[in-house]
Amino acid sequence: MQRLIVVLPHLISDPEQESFLRQKLPDLERLSEASTVFELLPIERAVTPESALLGLSPGLVELADGPLTCSWLGVDPPDRSVQFHVSLLHLDEQGMLHRIDVDEEIAPVLSRLDRPRWTFVPGRGPDHALVWEEGSLELGTHPPADGMDYRTHRPEGDGETVLRSWIEDSVDLLSNHPMNNEREDKGLLEANIAWPWGPGFRNAVPNLPLRRGRLTKVITGSRRLSGLSRLARYRLGDPTILGPGLAPQWDRLATEMATEDSLVVHVQAFERIQREERVDLGARWWEQFSERCVRVLLERPEDQDFELWILAPGGNLTEGQTPARASSHGLGLRYRSVSPGSSTIPFDERALGDGRLKKLALWEVLDSALGGS
Repeated sequence: MQRLIVVLPHLISDPEQESFLRQKLPDLERLSEASTVFELLPIERAVTPESALLGLSPGLVELADGPLTCSWLGVDPPDRSVQFHVSLLHLDEQGMLHRIDVDEEIAPVLSRLDRPRWTFVPGRGPDHALVWEEGSLELGTHPPADGMDYRTHRPEGDGETVLRSWIEDSVDLLSNHPMNNEREDKGLLEANIAWPWGPGFRNAVPNLPLRRGRLTKVITGSRRLSGLSRLARYRLGDPTILGPGLAPQWDRLATEMATEDSLVVHVQAFERIQREERVDLGARWWEQFSERCVRVLLERPEDQDFELWILAPGGNLTEGQTPARASSHGLGLRYRSVSPGSSTIPFDERALGDGRLKKLALWEVLDSALGGS
């Protein structure tokens, strides 16, 4: 049996807010009436909340940003290596840090700063990694934040002398990079400091294909979830399928949903839709998804056995922030092609708090969906 799981964080609005789900959307009523609808409990706080998206209980896997980034980049450092995430940032004249978008191939120059046991790993955009072989976690670092004073947030503890020197050298190296001259000409802030943070060892992650007896593909634009999926031995799909912004490549997504035996699609578009309060964009996204993907599934021959799970958790699962107008609770539905259900509960905010709904944890739902129980 084919299993298709589509995860849409922040799809569900606060019940007091306007919601496109309460409009008459194509195929949504038809799908919900033939499915089992349930409520998703708020996401539990955890070091690695993304583990819920692979059906792993909170606390079972604890990985810092550094090891997740190294895995995302396809790098497997030696055992007992401390792995850092490295962010390319702008350092202003007052010593304050600012997040920026970086498209240029500016990072490889930082490999010049390598020294014994310290190796820079070029990544993509503003996200990179640094590996400290046989390092120590007795070292405090700070995730970057806009307006953070870098002088009062420098690394402290074991290895601080080397790491502080590495940061200072990155400023000297990047400030004189030709790419920054081009950024300045375009009116963009310079990428003039490399900031290591999120150190950690690569802790053990269960081999999920071995545990569950099936290989799942994961399509996501999340750096952290990608890194975790790779460590769990799941296959990674091409994240460009989900497109830049709100424009997925629908034909490619439909092909993946038609051909993969076990598939998780993690869509982050609704964080932006909720934050910008663009109900129209949410409705348009669903209309395209319904036309290109859902309707094709619903019209399959009856002998083609598959499950479709649409999961809309609330709370914060990955790198983004929970929009103020999004609900902390979520909804899910399970559609089984050979034995469709019969439900009168709508798949929208009106269902939240309905006493007829089962209340389930997201990780338990994913464990069932991916494990077949």
